Amino acid sequence: MPNYGLSGENRERAGNYYPGVVPAEQFETSDGHHLIINATTPLRLVGDPRFTPREALMANVHAIHDIIRPWVAQRTIEENMTILDNHAVHCTKVFATSDIVADP
Repeated sequence: MPNYGLSGENRERAGNYYPGVVPAEQFETSDGHHLIINATTPLRLVGDPRFTPREALMANVHAIHDIIRPWVAQRTIEENMTILDNHAVHCTKVFATSDIVADP
């Protein structure tokens, strides 16, 4: 916050990886926002041997992110959040400092 107050510039994101939680990462949306998704393996991927059992999922973190990343990138922040919320997938918008300052 202090840097934003001095320069009006948003600090760059520094990542969001939680060891042991997959997927749990930031993904860019079609309108340039970032979305954090923290979920269990999507049901359509449960039968995929890369993601079941858990040890396989942990070994294939990049593969599941490579599936999710383009899916999220096709949609706006609001579209993603609505779809994911309707399927009980935990997600949130990553707020830039300017978003925080502007939020009443």
